[in-house]
Amino acid sequence: MKRLDEATKKALGMNETPETQNKTAQPEPQPEPQPEPQPEPEKKVSEIKKLNDILTENGELYKIDLGNKVLTLEPWKGKTKKKLRKIFEGITDVEEIDFERVMEILLYDHLGKDNKSTVYLNSGEQLVILSALKSISTGAEFKTDSFCPVCEAENTFKVNLYNATDYKENKLPSEEREYNKGKLKLKFVDIKSFDYLKETFEEYQSSDDYDGYTELVDAEKALHIDLGKPLKDTIEILDDTPINVVNKIMEDMDKYLPDCDVQKEHKCTVCHKTSKFDVEIIKTVIAEFMGI
Repeated sequence: MKRLDEATKKALGMNETPETQNKTAQPEPQPEPQPEPQPEPEKKVSEIKKLNDILTENGELYKIDLGNKVLTLEPWKGKTKKKLRKIFEGITDVEEIDFERVMEILLYDHLGKDNKSTVYLNSGEQLVILSALKSISTGAEFKTDSFCPVCEAENTFKVNLYNATDYKENKLPSEEREYNKGKLKLKFVDIKSFDYLKETFEEYQSSDDYDGYTELVDAEKALHIDLGKPLKDTIEILDDTPINVVNKIMEDMDKYLPDCDVQKEHKCTVCHKTSKFDVEIIKTVIAEFMGI
């Protein structure tokens, strides 16, 4: 009898044991279906809080929690009114008003132990603190005038600052960020103090490259950008960066910086549309102190 070679045996399945035959007969295991990747939930940039969520009474003083700092507030006193009225003596044009001094009298002089040289406040933080000082000093409720955002008619309505003040606290990310296809790496940082702001500006103003803040990037905002370089060099780098990249950096920064809106939902007496009317706190406070 002619012997079958191994190739023929294999083709006929004659060289397989029952165990290997069973193994061969079994279908190959199929990979388990993998769940489709879900998009990552968008990170919460910041939380909007009402004034009474961040303002607490502390004996004769108050504390306000701005997210990245907690400050002590001291209500306005009789001398506050005297100082403010002195500022406005003989003023006939709004351009003559020393608003830096006005903010010192109304805000920085009432930060308790914290003072102008140790704390930096951006415009949003200043506005929420001013709203808080108005509330604890002369009351949160008042009547005000504002223009309808739809028909621009002037309306008079009541405001309660505890309800009307929306504060977006500071949520600056700590991780390094990349822009311009990875060519520009930076971090967003808090401005250390008012003194640091002042000293940095003075140093920058004395440099040969200073030309009156006509740069592409606002110098104060540039202080929130950490490239590990002095302000002058940071601005030079950003000035040489494509404008669409700079706009993206500024847009991202604005998402994280503290901000404050004081608005009241009101039905216009002319067009009868319900809209959010802006409340001008500084104007309201000055008018109150000056009796106008």
